[in-house]
Amino acid sequence: MERKIKKQNSKIYWTVILFAALLSLAVGYAIFNKSLNINGTAIASGNFNVEFLASSIVSSSGCTPTSTISESKDNLTISVPDLNNPGSGATISVIVKNTGNVAAKLLNVVVTGENDPDITISYPKWKTGIILNPSETYEFNISINWNKNSNVIDKSLIFTATLNYEQNI
Repeated sequence: MERKIKKQNSKIYWTVILFAALLSLAVGYAIFNKSLNINGTAIASGNFNVEFLASSIVSSSGCTPTSTISESKDNLTISVPDLNNPGSGATISVIVKNTGNVAAKLLNVVVTGENDPDITISYPKWKTGIILNPSETYEFNISINWNKNSNVIDKSLIFTATLNYEQNI
């Protein structure tokens, strides 16, 4: 009879252990498996705009470049009609401004119209972006260089630069 009681106690003991283990697993799963469902609509208002504010010729060698900001202030046209000899070039300083009331992140400068393999146009490539809060300005340079090893007598170039930016979150 004593043996029967020990056997019965052993079964109860293992049943309680098994139940406690399953309960622990269930509670642990519930703690680590939380999900959050959000339903709704966010409404935001604000002015989101980054513009070209100013541009100027910093330096030039063997050419007479010009830079013109469009009336809408969303692009900059740079013209170098008279690259005189290989090695000629120029550097243009550009200032942009966040004229909106929402912070913006400058992602990159997009240059179109540059298709001459003898001419290199250098402009910033921001790896992580540049944050511009409302009313802040940022200055960068755009450089034009005619390859010194070119065997062409003279060159001309015209291209447009625009900004790619997004809302900073």
